[in-house]
Amino acid sequence: MPLSGGGVTASVRPDEGRHHRESTASVRLKAQRLRRALDTDRLEDAVKIAADVAAELRSSAAAELSPKAYYDVYLSVCAELRLLEMYVMESARRGAPVRELYERVQETPLVLPRLYLLVTAGSVYVKSMQAPPKDVLRDLVEMCAGVQHPQRGLFLRAYLSQMMKDKLPHAAAVENGEEDAAKETGAVAGGTVQDSIDFVLRNFTEMNRLWVRMQHDCSPREMELREKERLELRLLVGSNIATLSRLVGSDLALYRGKVLHAILDQIVSCNDAIAQEYLADCVAQVFPDEFQLATLDAFMQMCGKLKKGVKMRTILVSIIDRLRRFSASSADAANTARDAHAFDVFRSEMPGVMRRQGTSLPLTDRLRIYSSLMSFALESEPERFEHVDNVLGFCVADMDKFLGGEHPKKDGISPRTAVRLSSASEGKDRSYSALSAEDERLAVNVLTMLLEAFGSVGSVLQLENYVVLQRFLSYDKQRALAAQLLMSAKGYTPCIEDEGTLEKLFKYVAPLVQDRRVDERGMSEKEGVEFERFDVTSLTHHHEYLLALIPQSHMSAVPGGKPEGGGTAAADDVQVSERYTIEEMATFQEDQELVAKIVYLCDDTDVERALSLYASLRQELLHGGPRRVPITLPSLILASLRLALRCQAEEKVEVVEDVLGFAGECVSLIPDSHALLALRLQLHVAATGASLGKHAWRFVYDNLSEAFVLFEQHITAAREQHTALELMIVSLGQTQRSLDGEAFAALSRRAVKHATQALTRSDQCVLLCLCAQLFDVEHAGLARECVDRARRAAVACMNAAERVLLLLDVSRTAVAVHEAGVCDVTEENRLADTLGKIRDILAGRAAKSSPLGKLAAARYQRLVRHLKSCSKVFEGLDYSRL
Repeated sequence: MPLSGGGVTASVRPDEGRHHRESTASVRLKAQRLRRALDTDRLEDAVKIAADVAAELRSSAAAELSPKAYYDVYLSVCAELRLLEMYVMESARRGAPVRELYERVQETPLVLPRLYLLVTAGSVYVKSMQAPPKDVLRDLVEMCAGVQHPQRGLFLRAYLSQMMKDKLPHAAAVENGEEDAAKETGAVAGGTVQDSIDFVLRNFTEMNRLWVRMQHDCSPREMELREKERLELRLLVGSNIATLSRLVGSDLALYRGKVLHAILDQIVSCNDAIAQEYLADCVAQVFPDEFQLATLDAFMQMCGKLKKGVKMRTILVSIIDRLRRFSASSADAANTARDAHAFDVFRSEMPGVMRRQGTSLPLTDRLRIYSSLMSFALESEPERFEHVDNVLGFCVADMDKFLGGEHPKKDGISPRTAVRLSSASEGKDRSYSALSAEDERLAVNVLTMLLEAFGSVGSVLQLENYVVLQRFLSYDKQRALAAQLLMSAKGYTPCIEDEGTLEKLFKYVAPLVQDRRVDERGMSEKEGVEFERFDVTSLTHHHEYLLALIPQSHMSAVPGGKPEGGGTAAADDVQVSERYTIEEMATFQEDQELVAKIVYLCDDTDVERALSLYASLRQELLHGGPRRVPITLPSLILASLRLALRCQAEEKVEVVEDVLGFAGECVSLIPDSHALLALRLQLHVAATGASLGKHAWRFVYDNLSEAFVLFEQHITAAREQHTALELMIVSLGQTQRSLDGEAFAALSRRAVKHATQALTRSDQCVLLCLCAQLFDVEHAGLARECVDRARRAAVACMNAAERVLLLLDVSRTAVAVHEAGVCDVTEENRLADTLGKIRDILAGRAAKSSPLGKLAAARYQRLVRHLKSCSKVFEGLDYSRL
């Protein structure tokens, strides 16, 4: 058995090496004499020599040794005494009386050698069963009281315990009917388990007293050295508890009624921090799990009586982790832990333990204890949310005290309800010191643990103390936890049924919606924060066919200052984007996308209730400011449109207008710096209104008109203008049937006007081609005019590659208009002239050799084949010019 349990360095004394060498050399020399005496059957001489060997443990050299060096000498002495024991045992087997030797060794003049010899002879006396074992054991344990020197007495009693541990009856042997086997191995036959327990408890009590005296019998300057030496000897004392565990076996009544009470009384009464910490941890580790559960209340009450300064983290984490592992081992074990109400015991006794230790138990150790307790609560009874909330309440109460606040409950935690901090509105000083890095890590670990265990936003919302504990963290940690909470919503099962629950959720995820650290109310430390805009750049626009031809230098973002179009919002966005790294912006985007998904947690089975929830959600999202709204609000708008479609399917026509109106209002809240996004959403609302039938035509017209207003007032970048016009023209064509003639005519002419005013010829051509396909026979003139303007814009392009591609677009548009019966494009050879221009360009040498020319030629041939296959439709076309 090693002397120390790791982590403790041996103490160093002056000249210890020399004294150690002297002692071991003396033992070896005398051991040779002892062996010769035993070999020649001179027992009386052997006893005297053995006394001299044992006397080395009280010599002047041994007195200068540290416990570790003394232990080495002790092992040498014990090895020689074992030889004497074996010789006497062999004599006893041949019938020699042991009593004579037992009495003879008591004539040894020196106390320490006499008692070592007495234990050696007593061991044979008990094993030979020539005397009542109970009397011998009682005699030995009382005689050992003759040595009161702490170190010598401790090793003497350790020798007594070591010599007798395999000769004591234990409960397991008695229960299994192994009395005969016990006799064969030399175990006590005439005694009881109770006698063995009494012996071990008495010896343990005396050893613990000697162990404690080692430190108290020294000067303050030697205190640190003695602490190290005591720690080196702790296993000698703890071995008695292991022996008691073997004696008790599976007899819970014996353990509860006799053993545990005596051990706990000794731990409390010794009033020594080192002894209390080590022995309490031994109790937590040695006895069976079922015993720990059955007597947990007594153990925790003992913990509440320990001396201030005891490292309670070691003790409590040890017992909690052991019960957690037991609870997780099987379903039966979990039921056992549940039936024992283990967590209720922790919840009721833990505040008293913490209060007893006061500031001597630092916040870091407390959080480590609560982290283990959280693991136990989640393993044993995961469905009991109040247990988890109580652990969070423990953390909150201690943080509130250690970081400078005032807690409304002086004694800590209420055993039934979650703990809440008083609100800032009560006028108290709510300033707190910042958590250390380690304390913050532990607090985050506690919160993360339950998020991983629950995997449900609805479950976490039942925890009142979650958001209170979260507010002690830094903003970055708050934000990360809020994001993890939303990521735990697997499948996004609706769990929000009323505005109160929604408001509560936003307290939990407030760090994602605000740019500052938030308190327990979900409010920012600094109200009225001006949020920043980001991620908008202006790029020079060219037709998509020509992107491969444009030098890369022309594709870069507009440098600082006013972008193309003269707006200032985009310039601000460029400046803001420079303050954030790519990783930070990506993280921000991901976080806001999680917030946007909150709409899927809202229960929309009842339309009216869903609309009310959406209205509350909109108000919460708007707190994020213009930096977040463009990311978070679109999902709410699209969810509203889905709700409108469902209302139509359920024939709830009266609600449709309210839902569409709500969606339109949400679009109007998108910041002007994201006008293109707002325009897209506006068109979505118009398209949804168009799918609902003629009765929603007003929403269609209003949203299309609003899209044109957004285009005219807020979209200034050329590329965005082109994209916006494309979207509006396509949407106008899709919603045409939902508009009356006058409304459609007004909007279509507006589209043609903007297409004609596009910045580049390529843009004009592409947009006018789209406009031409809007019109029917009644507006044939407008269709023909759009085709003609598109052709002129294409011809005006200077670049030959650009010109041929655009002319192909014009030709295909003319064919589509003609086939639709809108107007005749073969008149005056309009189509033939256009195709002739294409053919002339493709006939050039450069066009035949370039990849772009080959692409254009292939498209042209496909178009010609189509025209020839539809010759009846294009009767007026001069095919000779193709």
